[in-house]
Amino acid sequence: MRKKIVLCIFLVTVIIIHSYSRYVNASEETGGRMLKEMYYEQLRSVSQDNEVNNKNEERTLETYKANQKIMREKFKTNVDTSYYGGSFIDENKLIVMTNNKQKIQKERISADVYSDCKYSYEELENTYDELNNMADKFSRVNKKDKKNNILNNVCEFGISIQENRVIIGLKDINDTNTIDKIKKCVSKCDTLKFIESTKVSENSTS
Repeated sequence: MRKKIVLCIFLVTVIIIHSYSRYVNASEETGGRMLKEMYYEQLRSVSQDNEVNNKNEERTLETYKANQKIMREKFKTNVDTSYYGGSFIDENKLIVMTNNKQKIQKERISADVYSDCKYSYEELENTYDELNNMADKFSRVNKKDKKNNILNNVCEFGISIQENRVIIGLKDINDTNTIDKIKKCVSKCDTLKFIESTKVSENSTS
């Protein structure tokens, strides 16, 4: 009788262990499948986000190019462009500088953001051209007198659409003599911004 009881207990134990083993295996399989599904869902989500970002970038770039085409035609025909201060792309957003939002929208210049500016792109470009003429002049006139050549202190200059100014980088920002001479060479000296720099990163995006 005692042997039968022991045998029964042994059989029950084996059944319980076998059942638990099947339960664990099933749980691990289900859990693994759930983890895989979550992983692939995350991959799909990332892929969809990248696709959306790429489409947004393409749209922004196409709008930028369309605006450029419109403005190039206007520059050629010498029509009024005083409302347009240039444009640039920042963090996948097309920024258009303007001093007349209603006018620029009427001219079909699209943007994600219309940002206020004081000077038109044409004014900045005129100042830039005057500075180029100044550089040519001083490089010829002061070729022999290198010591007094104001270009010795000028590193570089260029149009900054974001700052709506023509930036001039000087080795010595306290050189008032150079600054005064440069201002006399341009018709709108208030479009200038002097900074101390060894090199100006030119941003002449229009």
